[in-house]
Amino acid sequence: MDYDTVMSYFRSSTLRSMQQWFADRTLELTPADHQSSLIRYVTRYGVEHCVSSNQHVQAHQHLQNLHFLTHFVCAQEHERVLQVLRALKMIPSDIRVSELVWWTGLEQQYSCLLDFLLFVNWYETFEDVLNHLEGMHLFEDDQHTLEHYRVELFRENGQYEEAIEIVLRKVDHLTDRPLADVHVHLGVLYLFLHQLEQSEHHLLAAFDLFSHIDTVLDEDDMGNIHHNLGALRRKQADFEVAHHHYTKAIEHRTEEFGEDDYRTLNSMQGLALVEKQMGNVEYAISTYQSLIRQYQHIFGSLHIKTLTVMNNLSIVVRDNGDLEEARQLQQDVVENSIQLLGSEHPFVWTAQMNLATIYKRQERIIEAISCYRDVLKLQREHLGFDNLDCLTTEYKLATTLTYLDQPPNTEIESLLRHVYQERQRQLGSIHPVTFVAGGTLGDFWEMHDEWMKRGPHLEALLLAEQERSGTTHPKTVSRHYQLAKNHLKMKNGSDAVAHLNVVIEQHSVQLGDMHADLAMPYWNMARAYRMLGQPAKAAEYRKRCYDIEILQTTELDEDVLYTMLVWLKDLQKAGQVQTARSIVQSVFEMANVSNVTEEQQKYLDKIRLCFQN
Repeated sequence: MDYDTVMSYFRSSTLRSMQQWFADRTLELTPADHQSSLIRYVTRYGVEHCVSSNQHVQAHQHLQNLHFLTHFVCAQEHERVLQVLRALKMIPSDIRVSELVWWTGLEQQYSCLLDFLLFVNWYETFEDVLNHLEGMHLFEDDQHTLEHYRVELFRENGQYEEAIEIVLRKVDHLTDRPLADVHVHLGVLYLFLHQLEQSEHHLLAAFDLFSHIDTVLDEDDMGNIHHNLGALRRKQADFEVAHHHYTKAIEHRTEEFGEDDYRTLNSMQGLALVEKQMGNVEYAISTYQSLIRQYQHIFGSLHIKTLTVMNNLSIVVRDNGDLEEARQLQQDVVENSIQLLGSEHPFVWTAQMNLATIYKRQERIIEAISCYRDVLKLQREHLGFDNLDCLTTEYKLATTLTYLDQPPNTEIESLLRHVYQERQRQLGSIHPVTFVAGGTLGDFWEMHDEWMKRGPHLEALLLAEQERSGTTHPKTVSRHYQLAKNHLKMKNGSDAVAHLNVVIEQHSVQLGDMHADLAMPYWNMARAYRMLGQPAKAAEYRKRCYDIEILQTTELDEDVLYTMLVWLKDLQKAGQVQTARSIVQSVFEMANVSNVTEEQQKYLDKIRLCFQN
């Protein structure tokens, strides 16, 4: 099987017979065959030699042979593609294909090449080719196709906002099936950005369009929409519905591609994640271990899809409590992904972030911080300081720094401020991750007694919560209570009363005015009125607190006695001496029939002293 024989066969063969030729001979070739025959016409040296010698026809033939391989991608023969690559080592990852595009007429067949380059994760070469094609004068349909590939590149690089900007331009100009495809694309991109409402809008719009399209949809369409709806519902914690969609996706994709196809396996991954969230951890671990073997068989160990499954298995093992096994798995993912993609790829950053989380749970704080700082440095260089993924890393770094014996509080506050302000600007005040960042920043100020900074911050969170949840929602009531306690710390009794009135009113309506959850709001209302110099009002709310506490116990425990002591002092200040006397009398009557502890006796002595005074 020499070079001339192979070339003659290629020139005279149909696509189908060529595919069969590859299938029959790929695994029969020896290393000597690789060197002496096929590799000579597809390596950079062979092609560039022809170009430098002005042998453009020969260069064209070399690249046409590349197309024979890429046709396997179009025919969904992905396993065969990688078998061919591994056996023949046909194309080096740094081949300068873009320099040869205009000699070959490749613009007529470029999608085959681009699909192939994406599939084998050669992103730099992919971008090279794409940039060159975009600089050529192509037909309008070709330009639209190139936009699609540019979106794919943005997506692979984590540039989701840029991808969305391109896709949104198409929405107003399409109908039916093309519009449904665009909605799916947008739904997936918004899913990556954790903008779940927008993702849901587009995915449901796509599902509705698919349901009303006259043409018969293939299993791939239905498998794709069910898979993405499964991912959405999983992120929304609607696990029963997510389970249904992933199961349907597996059915459709198995029917269309078979149970060993990577798309079917992808949906199996999603189902395993849902099973884990529903408490079936052993099933999830077993499924992932099986999927890793299948992905390694199809793609090899050094492929992003294989590494993604290993990454997910590490997370499941981590959450199951086996931190050392999870760390070893995740360390392999990090090292292999750097070898495959380089240290500047978003997948590598995700793997390093997951490793940092494991370090943090193992209380290896210095190593966790080092991981976060390494990722953050590269993200800032490539994505910018305000990128959403960059903000996530900043948030995790800030919260991990608090575990140090001497935390750098200025840096922590600066990071948390930046995360909150940028999420507020980019995602809006009512987005869930904005609330998380805002809550953490508020907690940081509370921990360091920064009540002046915390007050306006809590006001902003209250307004956002009212917009998101309504004025009577328990979350909004909780925001009022946080603000009330902050005002008490600032000795601002009147504002504390205003917010506590809302809390007490809503709790009384929703829970009843003697519910245990009202004891502390009553207590804090009494504190506020005492600050305002209104002891009678303070005594009124101390009594309400006492009434609730005495309902919870049949004994004079320390909490009840302490509440009574403060209540008596409020009554004395209000001049209600007779009321105080009757309360003291009832207390000692109860004490006479109870087994009083030493701590309780101390409170009784204080009450007796208060009464005598």
